[in-house]
Amino acid sequence: MLRNGYTHTPPDMALPMTPMMPNMPHLEQFIPINGPPYDPEGDNRFFNMGNAHGGLVDFNDNMLAEFMSSPSILQEPHELLVMNGKGVMHTPNHMAIMSNGSATHNSRVGLESPPHHVPYRMRAGPSPSSSSVSGLQEPDAVLASHAAWPYFQCHRVEKHSSFTPKTASIYLEGLAQTLRNQATWQAWTSQLNERLLAIATERKISTEPIVGWSREKLLAITQGFLHKALDIHRVGQINRDDSPASPESSHEAFLMLPPPEVMQYFLRSYVVRYEPYYSSIPGGRLDPNSLMHSSNSKAASLLILLMVASGASATATPEARYITSGLTEACRVSLFDTVEKDVAQAREVLVLRSALLLICLAAWSGDKWHMDMAMGQKGLYLAMLAHAGLLDVSESRIDINECKLDPEIAWGDWKEHEGRHRLTHSWVIVDQEISLFSDATPQLSVVDLHVPMPDSDDLWHASTSGDWLALFEKTHGSTYCSPASIREFFTKFVDGDLAGKKLSPTQLRLLLHPLQAQVCQLRQFIACLPDGGNHAKASRAVSKAATKARLEEISALLQQWYAISKQSFSGMDPGTSWPTCANLIIYHLISLNAITSFKCIEQFARREVPLGHGRHQTWLQNKCIDQPEEALFHCGQTLRLIRSMPKPVRPPWWAGAIYRVAIVGWATSMSRGGAPFSTQGQGESVQFAIDGDELTPEHELLSRFMKYQEGEPMLTGADGTLKPFHLPSNILSHCADILEEDSSMRLADGIKRKLRTFMESWKDG
Repeated sequence: MLRNGYTHTPPDMALPMTPMMPNMPHLEQFIPINGPPYDPEGDNRFFNMGNAHGGLVDFNDNMLAEFMSSPSILQEPHELLVMNGKGVMHTPNHMAIMSNGSATHNSRVGLESPPHHVPYRMRAGPSPSSSSVSGLQEPDAVLASHAAWPYFQCHRVEKHSSFTPKTASIYLEGLAQTLRNQATWQAWTSQLNERLLAIATERKISTEPIVGWSREKLLAITQGFLHKALDIHRVGQINRDDSPASPESSHEAFLMLPPPEVMQYFLRSYVVRYEPYYSSIPGGRLDPNSLMHSSNSKAASLLILLMVASGASATATPEARYITSGLTEACRVSLFDTVEKDVAQAREVLVLRSALLLICLAAWSGDKWHMDMAMGQKGLYLAMLAHAGLLDVSESRIDINECKLDPEIAWGDWKEHEGRHRLTHSWVIVDQEISLFSDATPQLSVVDLHVPMPDSDDLWHASTSGDWLALFEKTHGSTYCSPASIREFFTKFVDGDLAGKKLSPTQLRLLLHPLQAQVCQLRQFIACLPDGGNHAKASRAVSKAATKARLEEISALLQQWYAISKQSFSGMDPGTSWPTCANLIIYHLISLNAITSFKCIEQFARREVPLGHGRHQTWLQNKCIDQPEEALFHCGQTLRLIRSMPKPVRPPWWAGAIYRVAIVGWATSMSRGGAPFSTQGQGESVQFAIDGDELTPEHELLSRFMKYQEGEPMLTGADGTLKPFHLPSNILSHCADILEEDSSMRLADGIKRKLRTFMESWKDG
């Protein structure tokens, strides 16, 4: 059954299927993957990396030996039980796994599959020409691990589900097949629509095509990356050594890069989706050819491939998803290998930029394996960042008269210097984002952030040395000194010295990192305190009140941040500064954390709170939701901002923000027993769309709702109809519908499925 259409596959191999395009020539067989038996300790070495939050500066060469070895990803036969809870699995015809856990093998099992391995079955996905975003199919192994994600945990995970099958081998097989068969790109290429990426942005960044020698060199290096990953994730090594080699094994297969126009599209997509939030390209031009001509071509190749994977991550086709996930895994393996063989690479900017993209891709991948890797390995890369000295003080002075003697050299030196700073800024931002959505304290501490704040964005995007020199003299005068460090800048903010000043989006985002850290720590402390019943000690009650008072102080600082942000971008076209929109979304989510306990809400959602009949409202009010009206306000603003952003430019974590709104809004409604939020006053309550495009935070309807509980908040459907917010199921279905509109990313697709399933599980509860 599985080998239908694969006439050249050796009879001793049982291989999974990859989504293929119909009406295309049959694709060739998969590259077989073999390896040693499953190592149960392999994963733990990676997963435990993120447990130590301190001591980032204690990075040394000996750490690599412990952390760099790649784990085996073989699954045990019993792991497949989690893939289907309803009877017989759809496995190859030589094995059937029953719901009671028994497995029946016929006499062919010794010839077709090693006894310790059962191949994955992959569903046939739609072709690019017929693919609908909502109907994109996923391998069973990906779907089986949804409930076990390390964050976005609204479902209870059964104990045996911790042995979920690893998906890395599936992604590598799909990537290898996609790259070997260029025919798969023919129909897909005709579907490319560059107009989707023609987004009005504040900064235009052009993208140069990869041509000639650069493309050939990138292809050769990519071959090595992919074959190394395939070798590491081999399965059934003993059986393979005893059987005839496949004519296109991982050592003999020659893999092609996607066509030039496809590579160009993916790079352009990366520039639109990632560069506004993690700035790394100076001069307004991405030239991968110059990267390939650098002295560290291997690190440059890693960076380019991860850019391609980032651009492909939001393209709703099976081929693009295999490009994203396969390249993520191949680059993850080779990035480790690069630093392990030469620890000096840990200080290279190209390597640390590659690591940043890798963590971003993995954290928002929608795949348990890669999400776990991001959580575990982020701490290692932050230690490398500190080891490279990028968190330290960086004093520099520039004399404008000296710059005029040779503007090109001065401009190049400045770009290199500023590029190192902006790399560190991006790491601070990523640390804060992952912390926010995983409800964990950021690993970087503001007291250690001595790196200077970013210089002018106009200088960073200047396209020529002449333009840069003129802007530099206009901005800094005749002499230049390094800006204040992040730590010093935050001190000025707390003291109120930044009030009335205009700040850039990056400067504003960096101020949110220590605020998020404070909110997270205080909420964790409150979650550990007793509920405050009659038997609670007075000292504990005072402690809880004092902690909440401290949270109010942080909320006041957040309001101060919002005032500066509003002043900095007043009068600006809201469609040209997408980083500002992303900053405001993060601001609303942090503010939401200050008045709700999200971990407790998820615990309640998983039915892990032992409550008597009718007591859940009181528990939610006392433990989870401090200010219901303000919580709804922040939920509505988050939805409004996300829907105002064009789909190609939404930040990679946007689906996580929708999830947070859905769960908090649902819990807020549950805490009121489904009762309307409007007061019982005279006359009919005024209905208003709390997520409406016109309802900015300063709108009178919102102000009166939060101050006097006047009005009835509603949700705006896709057809313009209004839905009552006070019904718990409405907020869940509304957020799932928003994800349905743009579920091109695997993360959005997975969260949409989570919300649909969650809504069904609470329909009668």
